[in-house]
Amino acid sequence: MKTKLTFLILIIIGFYNQFHSQLKSNDTLKVCTEIKEYNFSGQKIAVLKREKWSAGQVLKVKFLGGDNFLQSKVKQYAVEWSKHCSIKLEFITSGTAQIRVNFLAGKGSWSIIGKASQTYSINPETNESYFSNDGTTMNFGWFNSDTPDIEFSRTVIHEFGHALGLIHEHQSPSAAIPWDIPKVYQYYQETQGWSKDEVDNNIFFRYSRGSTQHSSYDRYSIMHYAIPAYLLLDESFSVGWNTSLSDLDKSYISTIYPIATKKPKRPKNNNDDSHVGDVRGGIH
Repeated sequence: MKTKLTFLILIIIGFYNQFHSQLKSNDTLKVCTEIKEYNFSGQKIAVLKREKWSAGQVLKVKFLGGDNFLQSKVKQYAVEWSKHCSIKLEFITSGTAQIRVNFLAGKGSWSIIGKASQTYSINPETNESYFSNDGTTMNFGWFNSDTPDIEFSRTVIHEFGHALGLIHEHQSPSAAIPWDIPKVYQYYQETQGWSKDEVDNNIFFRYSRGSTQHSSYDRYSIMHYAIPAYLLLDESFSVGWNTSLSDLDKSYISTIYPIATKKPKRPKNNNDDSHVGDVRGGIH
């Protein structure tokens, strides 16, 4: 009996270790990189405020790849932002589009931030930008027919947040995350192959308050990386996988791209001198 119990415990431990290893791997193997700099003759252009679209704008979205199933999933979740702001999406099959979506396997998931996608595209082989209004501006590198809906939701809404001009929440001026810096360097080098500079750029760099229009820090934002507790000096700052818009995401995007409210109609005045009031400063 004792031998059987010991054997059972060893099996449970084995399954736990396998599950924990897979979970740890998944924490960072599927993170998005933010395309926020454009490199032309050594020039680096910060985006954010200057890359906001106009409120009420209709953005055309075109697929450069992917089958009907993958395209339908992107359509399903991309519009979540539009439910809470004045930006609308129109999916087209030909012509010029501001957002151009690809599904290049092994090339990661990323998006150009904001309206720079009108004039720039990204070379997926180098992650460098170039002048073009018909190349890739957004990529979903790990989607396939087996991808669960929760992953479609998490990644599509996140990338379209970038397309609307939003940055990663852990890089917000309002964030004050107590990173265990040596562990973070090691972690992202082992799981992403990132250099120290790449970790600095994607993790530790925080935008200035002057360059951003930002809300208070939101650990539940769809734009936040998952942060395992073992990468922190204070584990209470750990963040799980956020898979849908937070309440603050919804209210924040509505202030960035407010929905216009209709002016109340002026009550009809049937008096003979009604238009005289207009001349003296009534509503026109």
